[in-house]
Amino acid sequence: MEERKNDYLEKTSCLFRFYQATHTYQGVLRDYMGNGVLMGQAEAHLLTEIADNPGITTTQLASRWKKTAAAISQTVTKLENKGMVERQRTEENALYVYLYPTDLGIKMDEAHKQFDMQSMHTTLEWMRGSCTEEDIGAFFKVLDTYIDIIYRKVNEHKD
Repeated sequence: MEERKNDYLEKTSCLFRFYQATHTYQGVLRDYMGNGVLMGQAEAHLLTEIADNPGITTTQLASRWKKTAAAISQTVTKLENKGMVERQRTEENALYVYLYPTDLGIKMDEAHKQFDMQSMHTTLEWMRGSCTEEDIGAFFKVLDTYIDIIYRKVNEHKD
């Protein structure tokens, strides 16, 4: 029983270190185009959602990202202030605000996507240094399952 307890504690510590590392990585600001405009991961991926879905609303983004509309709106405001996103209202219903990428936003999104592709390539190469393809596939399968578990736990706390 003591051995199992130690195993669980080690695994808990590993998950927490993983969370800390990913949280730290997400906070790194990058200049994806070399134009002096810095973005973090949340901004870059939100920009991708907007660029890939022109006319999307903050409510739709909040639902997809499992965040509040206010939290999404804050990030959209950052993107808007950097000239990458614009908000448009319709005459029929001024309550609805639709989000569109600007020309700069489209270019930044493409630069970010290229960065992500290169980053994933590099990451997979590093993983292949100590893991088999089967290990890597299992890792991503487990990661998907773990993400689902986390959201399930978050939803339990909301109820």
